[in-house]
Amino acid sequence: MHGFVAMVVRGGALDPAAALERARRALVAGAEDQPGADAPGLVRAPFALWPAPPDATEGGGRDDGADGGRARGGASGATDDTAPGGGALASVWGFAADPADDVRFLAACAAAMAIPGAGLPAPPERPLGRRALLRWDPAARTLLLVTEPNGLRPVYVHDGPEALVVASEAKAIPAALGRNAVPDADALCDLWTLGHCAGLRTLFAGVSLAPPGAALAWSADRRETRAWPAPAFSEARGGDARAAAEALAGALETTLRAYRARAPRAVLALSGGMDSRAVLAVARGLWPDLEGVTFGDAASPDVALAVEIAARAGLPLARVAPEPDAFARWAPWVVWRGDGMLSAIHGHGMDALIARAAGRAALNGIGGDFLLGAFLRPDHLRGAADPARATAFVRASRRFHGEALEDVFQPAVLRARTAPTDAVLAELFAPLAGRRFGNALTLYWLRHYAPRITALGLGLEDPWATQLGPLADPWFVRAAAGVPLELRFMSRAYRRMLTELAPRLAAVRWERTGVRADRPWPLHAAARWARRCGLLARPRPAVDHAAAFRGPLAAWLRETLLGPRARGGGLLQPAYVERALGDHLAGRANRAAELSLAVTVELWRRAFAEGEGPPPPPLPGRATC
Repeated sequence: MHGFVAMVVRGGALDPAAALERARRALVAGAEDQPGADAPGLVRAPFALWPAPPDATEGGGRDDGADGGRARGGASGATDDTAPGGGALASVWGFAADPADDVRFLAACAAAMAIPGAGLPAPPERPLGRRALLRWDPAARTLLLVTEPNGLRPVYVHDGPEALVVASEAKAIPAALGRNAVPDADALCDLWTLGHCAGLRTLFAGVSLAPPGAALAWSADRRETRAWPAPAFSEARGGDARAAAEALAGALETTLRAYRARAPRAVLALSGGMDSRAVLAVARGLWPDLEGVTFGDAASPDVALAVEIAARAGLPLARVAPEPDAFARWAPWVVWRGDGMLSAIHGHGMDALIARAAGRAALNGIGGDFLLGAFLRPDHLRGAADPARATAFVRASRRFHGEALEDVFQPAVLRARTAPTDAVLAELFAPLAGRRFGNALTLYWLRHYAPRITALGLGLEDPWATQLGPLADPWFVRAAAGVPLELRFMSRAYRRMLTELAPRLAAVRWERTGVRADRPWPLHAAARWARRCGLLARPRPAVDHAAAFRGPLAAWLRETLLGPRARGGGLLQPAYVERALGDHLAGRANRAAELSLAVTVELWRRAFAEGEGPPPPPLPGRATC
């Protein structure tokens, strides 16, 4: 799935054809051999199955230039003759279970947006997948964007005097505009505060993330955003665990059946955790030839869990073993694919899916953990949310270093700051004041954390694999939101669902506690407390980056972060990097998370701010059984 770019040119200096070609090259870099990569002026998305209108360029690009500017698109589309003026071009980015229904929904959204103060139409009552919708109406000279209900199909926007550019990846926007990126100082500080960008900020100055669950309309004289209500997580206290588990199981099966109708072949990314286990419990009966893929060191607990789960389910499983220099080989590509907004340390495993998912949809378990209670703590069940309390918790839970920002960044970065991360977090939590604290946090994790971490992670493999995450589908999210907080705590209803669906899979330990998934919640709570207190050892990661940074990658890290290129124009203080690297190599502290982020920012600067462009993608790792 290569992505899309849509542009409305407002001035005469920008050539749309050349701009779209530059954006196309940025989106398909490294995957030029994939279907749709050579489409003129655009990149097609699978599951957008509508034929291109006869008067459009292949896949949907179209020129309707006049007073309102020229609109050129980059997603598969269909004409919508029911719209005012007729001939509107509608397109989808992501999964489309019912394309004709999407056309009608977009037309209804456009009609509502044309009426001041009108409410938006209700989304279709069915599994939707992670997708965003676009519509260009040449009669009204209006571009309409409908974002994924929870932001899990990110879309990026530049709204400038020369052009309006909407794209599936931030990198496509400076490419379309024909200029190198300028780093956003606030977003850089977000990275060292939370590990990801906050709010709608991106690392690219002048490029913002479109808000979740919203309709955005642009015309010559109007820019307007209206939002659908956010998911309403149940404020009830307690409830029937069996009924909640049945509702979750029904929603999961309905969602996967919808996916199966569009994806006849699939591979499952299997970690052995609760989420991939839950997907496996249903998917095994829908895809008879389903295969699994896992990644990591052979001795890691994650791999051992995946092997045991696959054996119990009778699932063929391949393991992709990491090479000793995997981080160094893959980091430039992770930075390019993730636009530098995802730490390169998250790239482990992308070679596994690239190696095994060719021609198949890639099923994953994203969303189940934070939606159904894996992140909840006992105090999250008590009291109401307020912005200060929620901001303090998020800051503390995401803290991964002890350095002051003044000691991390060059003075020029700090001088360019405008709004601190805490202010953005407080603004996000302000509308949630008064809700139960755990529900406010869950909504934050869903709509503001996952789009900046999880969704970007899925984008790493987008050119090669069509990612399907049933637990993050708005249909399943609605079922999860109906589960009271107490039944989500320690994933009580979720584990009950797995026990009902696949008792043999529930009889294996839950990786977050080390206790069998089918055991009562107090045992899991006690085990988690013991781990937090250091009484029980935490499991080793699937890939031990900390050890690799002290061993085979030490020289590469030093050259990347402290070599002449970094010292000559880097964004970080060399003294900070020397301190972090020295502490890590000497074993005084594990600073792998900081070092990975430092590598990410330095490689982003080279690729985007200096205009170096994409690196050649490395070869996938070797697969073993």
